[in-house]
Amino acid sequence: MSFNALLQQDRPERLFAFHLQRLDIERVLDIGSNSGQFAGKLRALGYRGFIFSVEPQSAAYLQLLANSGGDERWLPLPRQRAGAESGCGELLRAEFMSTFEALKIDAQGNEAKVLEGYRPLLGQVRLLLLQPSLVERSHGAPNLFVLDSLLVESLGFRRISLEPSHYDDTRGVVERYAGIYYRPEPVLPRPRAPAPSVAAVVTSIGGSLDRRSRDGTNVGEEWLSCCAQSWSSLAPRVLSVSERAPALPGVHWIEVAERPSIAELFRIIEHEVDQHALLVNADIALTRELERLLPELDPSAVYYGQRFDVEMGDQASDSMLQNGFYRWGFDYFLLPSEFTRLVNREGRIPEAFKIGEPWWDYLLPVLAIGLGFPIKRLRSPSPIALHYTHEAKYSQARWLANGQSFLEYIRDLQRQPHCHGAGVFAEILEPGGIADGEQRLSHAARVICDTLP
Repeated sequence: MSFNALLQQDRPERLFAFHLQRLDIERVLDIGSNSGQFAGKLRALGYRGFIFSVEPQSAAYLQLLANSGGDERWLPLPRQRAGAESGCGELLRAEFMSTFEALKIDAQGNEAKVLEGYRPLLGQVRLLLLQPSLVERSHGAPNLFVLDSLLVESLGFRRISLEPSHYDDTRGVVERYAGIYYRPEPVLPRPRAPAPSVAAVVTSIGGSLDRRSRDGTNVGEEWLSCCAQSWSSLAPRVLSVSERAPALPGVHWIEVAERPSIAELFRIIEHEVDQHALLVNADIALTRELERLLPELDPSAVYYGQRFDVEMGDQASDSMLQNGFYRWGFDYFLLPSEFTRLVNREGRIPEAFKIGEPWWDYLLPVLAIGLGFPIKRLRSPSPIALHYTHEAKYSQARWLANGQSFLEYIRDLQRQPHCHGAGVFAEILEPGGIADGEQRLSHAARVICDTLP
């Protein structure tokens, strides 16, 4: 029998989960997540706090996204490394990084580099797990005894346990440990922000809708009324920022001269809404699923999601046909007021991007990443946003023109002094030898739709 088979199953994770509960810790940063095995074990052991995962390897990261998809409180960060060179503070904005009270590091021998990158923020960490080794796993890496001395004698931690985590079966000796540490001195308690609630739904109803059932009947007005009712059931205020007054009860009209830009919408949201706003396309009906999920969400994160396409079969049967989730776009965004204010203060959105036009929906998640906000795509198996199927309303020329503007926008974000999304932005912009403009845009769309958290 292998010596590794003798290790008690998940003992380090059980100890870590116990102390998470004992210390009442709500937020964990998991560096070196691989496909999410550690977070999955914490969930199996009953931990229900927020877990933020960091994983640089592309194959493992895609599996991490799949494993975390149905868990609204498990937020993978955009794929990137964490270490002394990059600085862990670059993963998110400093005010978010300082909220993590528990830290797990599995960096394949680079634990010391990660600790060095995280050092300015270690004062808030109350619980720590890392994987020190008795043998050198990378050139010049400190071993177990050096790391243990650093943590206990210099950084103010106390040892909970050193658990054997890997044996050399040939020699019968332990090579790697799971070191679990806690900070004994009290850390000033942080006030916990309440779960988000939607203060207002913001949209742009530009006129009447033409939506056809299978037998040709126009059900557009009926569908628009259904959308408005769903918005009103979620939020106390519904705002339409548009050229025409919507003929819908309960919808407050904010008049603009033409289809509003995203930048204009953000300015209006900051002026009109002092808490979370839900920005949504005008032909989206929201289900009760979003209301059910709200208490589970992180108030600091930008949540967003895809629509589920439906249509009427025929007027006689009154049946709704389900066409499935739409892969190539996003139709709703839950925006924290801190995000809206920062975007407006820094003027980060070009006026050319308008709601309902191609690429506007890709703009918001990449902007949130660039500004250092956590993002999470809601992947509930139950649809959240229903969309009545119709033919595309934009031209290929518009898609190409807006796409080129979008890529230039990404390059501008890259040039900012404190860009938090350098890794994912490089992946969007570097399609591996593809020279054709349309193919480069298709590559960017695939990266955004398939690999963003």
